[in-house]
Amino acid sequence: MKPKDWHYPEAQPIFAEPGEFDAWVSGSGGQERSAAVWLIRSKSAPSAEFEPVRKSEGKSSAQRATLGSLAGVLESVQPKSTINCYTNSTYAIGAGQNAEAQAARGWEGSKGPLANQDILKRIHHVLTSRQITLSMQLIGDGVEPHHSTIERLTRRARGAWR
Repeated sequence: MKPKDWHYPEAQPIFAEPGEFDAWVSGSGGQERSAAVWLIRSKSAPSAEFEPVRKSEGKSSAQRATLGSLAGVLESVQPKSTINCYTNSTYAIGAGQNAEAQAARGWEGSKGPLANQDILKRIHHVLTSRQITLSMQLIGDGVEPHHSTIERLTRRARGAWR
């Protein structure tokens, strides 16, 4: 399968009610495969959390896996929810923060069509159709507890193919 054939997570919300959530997104990829992994936790009920891993069906990149993770987070919540999302991927942050602008430009960048349009379009669709408020935060080394959570998720993604 070609990278564009990798099916990012498409799911009905797993949380029954709209609310406020914290989420962490990561992915791991190489020449042969990738895996998307995310953690989403309800702020009102911290024990209510979801942490899936989704493996690619063909060659894929870590960037593509991380976008798949972001799509998975967005699809996990009910309409009108608020998500604070933490990641070490500037690519995912750009996708989350600029979805409306990318759509307005027809999914074109300065050098032509944007890569990973299928997932970018899905992110935009879920954000707008569910009226989700998304705040993306870049997490660097040593920013705890977020950094250790991202590292644990990345190790889990890498281990998905072992």
